[in-house]
Amino acid sequence: MNYLAHLELSFHDTDVMIGNFLVDLLNKSKVDGLPEKYQLGVELHKQIDSFTDNHFLVRCFVQDLIPTFGKLSPVIADIFFDYALAHNWNTHTKTNFSTFQKNVYQQLEDNLWDMPIEVRDKVSNWVKHKWLGHYSDLNAMKMVFERLNKRIAGFESSLLTAHVYLYDNQENVFNVFNEFYPDLQNHAKKILVESI
Repeated sequence: MNYLAHLELSFHDTDVMIGNFLVDLLNKSKVDGLPEKYQLGVELHKQIDSFTDNHFLVRCFVQDLIPTFGKLSPVIADIFFDYALAHNWNTHTKTNFSTFQKNVYQQLEDNLWDMPIEVRDKVSNWVKHKWLGHYSDLNAMKMVFERLNKRIAGFESSLLTAHVYLYDNQENVFNVFNEFYPDLQNHAKKILVESI
């Protein structure tokens, strides 16, 4: 899953959310060095990714993407699923999407100085530009794939058409996501309950 899902799956716990969020921004040694209060979020992040990667519906969906996108198909699926979550938010959570975004931005700002220095500018910039709202915008998704394409070289599949694929296959993406995501939510809740 990508940022939006990881944040939603932290279930409004600030420390869990920060740890969960920072995993994708830092290398392993920096993640391991995060304060203890964030380590449950780190573990939750790993469990979310493992559960997602091994879920039958997700594996089938990724297989369907491989002829078009090759080795980057799992990454593309994660981004597609955040787009699906933004569009199906009210199906999966009781919190208003706008309220959720404001709460996340506030929590990130309030905890910015606890984060490693190398991510502070990036996080501050994301909050400033209210990046979570962009997950529901197809043009913003196009820009995400363009930036990713510039960062990753040597793959046989171009990311520059991923937004077109998403547009053409939106109903299928939503169907897979809406069937799979409740399983992931239940798994994440179980991890947090068992950690208490």
